[in-house]
Amino acid sequence: MEINNTTCKNCEREFQEGFEFCPHCGQKAKDDLTMGVLFYNTISNYFSFDARFFKSFFPLMFR
Repeated sequence: MEINNTTCKNCEREFQEGFEFCPHCGQKAKDDLTMGVLFYNTISNYFSFDARFFKSFFPLMFR
C-alpha cells in the first residue's frame, strides 16, 4: 500500500493525505473554492472594496 503525501501551501512541509489541517502549522489542507468565493475575490481585487464601502456609501449619497 502506497502512502500519498501532500505538501502544505503555508509551511511547505509534507504530510499524509487525509488530514484536514497541516499537522505542523494548522493551515487547511484543502482549498474550498466555490463560484461564490471566486466571484467575491475577483470583484474585491478588481474594485478594492470591502463591506464598509456599502455602509458608508448609501448614507453619504442619500443624506
